[in-house]
Amino acid sequence: MVAVFSNRARVLPVKICSMKITEVLMAEEIEACLPFWVDRMGFAKTVEVPEGDRLGFVILAREGAELMLQSVESVRKDVAAFAPDGAPRGTGLFIEVTDFADVVKRLAGYPIAMPERTTFYGMREIGVFAPGGHVVVFAAALAGRGPAPQQAETAGKEKLEAAERAAGLVESGMVVGLGSGTTAALAVRALGRRVAAGLDIIGVPTSEKTAALARELGIRLSDLAEHERIDLTIDGADEVERGTLHLVKGLGGALLREKIVASATTRLVIVADESKVVDRLRIASGPIPIEVATFGWQSTARRLRAMGGEFHLRLSADGQPFVSDGGHYIVDAGFAGFNSAEELAQALDGTVGVMEHGLFLGMAQQAIIGGPAGVEVLERRS
Repeated sequence: MVAVFSNRARVLPVKICSMKITEVLMAEEIEACLPFWVDRMGFAKTVEVPEGDRLGFVILAREGAELMLQSVESVRKDVAAFAPDGAPRGTGLFIEVTDFADVVKRLAGYPIAMPERTTFYGMREIGVFAPGGHVVVFAAALAGRGPAPQQAETAGKEKLEAAERAAGLVESGMVVGLGSGTTAALAVRALGRRVAAGLDIIGVPTSEKTAALARELGIRLSDLAEHERIDLTIDGADEVERGTLHLVKGLGGALLREKIVASATTRLVIVADESKVVDRLRIASGPIPIEVATFGWQSTARRLRAMGGEFHLRLSADGQPFVSDGGHYIVDAGFAGFNSAEELAQALDGTVGVMEHGLFLGMAQQAIIGGPAGVEVLERRS
């Protein structure tokens, strides 16, 4: 069989006029597949997500084309409806569209395999069983989030360069905060390689996924009970405001633990690609992740709505509310009635039921940004 990879937009006589179709290959072990796709076929890994002590999800890219690999175990955990009677099917389709609302209308009446959700990598997604039983996931990037599809391979390399630069700041004897998300995971892996070569550090993870990855890499772990202060924390961000280095974080769902660790660190360094850098945080359009107590969350939601918030409750793949490592729900919101991120943060801080929010203001000292011209280091202006 010959596979032809094309990244050209499909022009259709409907509103879904620009699509990018990516095949998803499901495998028992992704690690066994990588030598063929990476070493022999020349694809580069742009996204890598662990699932326990193995890889759960990988995106590969070459010359504008993309291929996804997802482990069978990850699929079972992520979307149980895809595999109600055993192993998932061997392939599926992931289709990026420009008009998500139109797609949802067109899917009315089809059996839903994955209810609409917002992902940690900045996409709105919905999955259906198409005629014939094939699983098809439609997705659209959230406004201003992530690189364009044809830039995925380049962006992945840029993030890797930035992550390795940040990992190079770590010295033996340090207590290091280990961030969450795909970009932070690149830095954790870079630290793992340095630990294998003799670097002696203690890591404080910001999520269970990061903790699992660090253990896999042989990084010693501790917590804030044992270490009152952290020397250096390396983390990612969903938005970085130039000059102030104000941040939006939390699309990965770890914002409460990330902020606790950031507040206990002497130096917070952010790693990102240049698509995350903005002149001003987009608080009106969002999404600004807000972690809320599960008890009475509807009452908290009414308070947020009274503040002018437009939001939705984040859902897991099974259609149930997403639950953070701290046992809370997350709503993703935008607030058009506030003049500044500082004003919004102050209002959220005083809202009963809000456990934490994704506005990290005045916390980062440095941002290491990967771009086409190389790595740029941004310093916070006082």
